[in-house]
Amino acid sequence: MKQKKDGVIFDPFGGSGTTALTAAVEGRDSYFTEVNPFMAWVADVKTNQVKKFLDSGCDPSIIRKFRFTSKPTKKVLDESPFWSINKKRDFMTESNAKALISFMHEANNLDEPYRSIARLAGATSILTTSNMVRRTDLRRRTASDKKPLNFVDVNRNRLEIFAEDLDELKGAKLQQAFNLGNDARQGWKSPQPLDLIVTSPPYLNGTNYCRNTKMELFACNFLSSEAELQKLRDRSIMAGINNVSSRKKYEITDLPEIKKTVNKLIRESYDKRIPEMVNGYFVDMGMMFASVFENASKDALFLIDIGDSKFAGVHVDTPKLLIEVAGQMGWRFKNSVQLRTRRSFDGSLLSQDLLEFVN
Repeated sequence: MKQKKDGVIFDPFGGSGTTALTAAVEGRDSYFTEVNPFMAWVADVKTNQVKKFLDSGCDPSIIRKFRFTSKPTKKVLDESPFWSINKKRDFMTESNAKALISFMHEANNLDEPYRSIARLAGATSILTTSNMVRRTDLRRRTASDKKPLNFVDVNRNRLEIFAEDLDELKGAKLQQAFNLGNDARQGWKSPQPLDLIVTSPPYLNGTNYCRNTKMELFACNFLSSEAELQKLRDRSIMAGINNVSSRKKYEITDLPEIKKTVNKLIRESYDKRIPEMVNGYFVDMGMMFASVFENASKDALFLIDIGDSKFAGVHVDTPKLLIEVAGQMGWRFKNSVQLRTRRSFDGSLLSQDLLEFVN
């Protein structure tokens, strides 16, 4: 199906803005929804703030030359959610935590778009300078992992890289990305009918995607407590074992293939949350398909990058089951292409596929 050159693009799981940025570079406005406020902000900075930077003729050397003290005042520390949580969770050494908090505080004194771009440099310097590593899930470093780097050094290097990237983009004309809401399932409406929907939704793999960015959520002041992190989890697609909650219960879906898989997991799984998670995932994804369908243009094209899963020896054919869900919500399945193969934790061969639907 040939897409209109000026067709409206949408990503229901915007993440860090890959779809939005690609559309912006190609001269096309786009829309997205994203539950994680940190990731939604990253998408905004990469597209809209960089657009503002380029359109206004801003000077990349201001980013390159930005200096900060690594010794924040007691008041600055006391006002930082990251500081109090870090005392309990030990995400970073004290010196790195102080340097991070000081940098983010001083970057706030810059005018936009310098402020957001500088703060993004700080946020993307957190993981390698923390006591944590991201291996699907966020976990604490072990003796076999590399030691955390110095925040000041990493951040200075990051600022230099950002400045170089902005130098190379001089003269480029980007389009905008518009955030339509924080829940792909409901509560949003597109101002224009959607022509092309491109997304990679949360995989059904037990991972808590919001918890994976908890350091950044606290450091950037999107969350002020761990209780707020739990609320964010409850608003997310039920793709992770820790997304299963007594506050979010769904009846088992009537769709035959999904019902068969869920009932098999009820019999076989070692954790009762697994069948609840699998059932909840497809209910949530069904709500997303329905919302996008309501906002789609006639002949809209929907592309989904997704993989299958395996729990307690039970294969969950996520692409096949999503085809069943999408069909119930009005989407017509057109094609499937295998992108690559993967391995589950038990070594079983899994697949990553691109699904194509039309309105």
